[in-house]
Amino acid sequence: HKSDFEIQESDLQFVKALITDSAGQNWFLPLQSFMESEEELPCGMSTNEFFMGALVAEYSLGWHIVSPQMKDRRYQRGILVRDDVPVYAYDELISKVLKEQGIKTISEEDLQGFLQIHSLVYNYLPKELQKSARFKYSEGMFEVL
Repeated sequence: HKSDFEIQESDLQFVKALITDSAGQNWFLPLQSFMESEEELPCGMSTNEFFMGALVAEYSLGWHIVSPQMKDRRYQRGILVRDDVPVYAYDELISKVLKEQGIKTISEEDLQGFLQIHSLVYNYLPKELQKSARFKYSEGMFEVL
């Protein structure tokens, strides 16, 4: 519970720097990349994908979270997006990443592999991509619109 937990400004600055350093030149950073983090805040607390997500959700830190619309929440699937990048939906994020990579059409299987390599999906391709107005989906193929 938030009222039971107090985070110091030095901890927030550490987390902000950790996110920025981890993202490098990228405008997005999957929270999954903190799954096996061994980093510790100045206060001694360990970081993980859930803790990092909670801190960004509460304090922003120059980033916001975009997540696929999935019911299963056993895994943190959120993706941090820099606040200066106007991407607020998962299908929008995937479309932007594919366009930046020059991908216009891709099979469902190749898309799943691509997203797994980039830690943008855990096990399954979210069905929301098939229904998205940002993609044309037909016979196992996605076309980025």
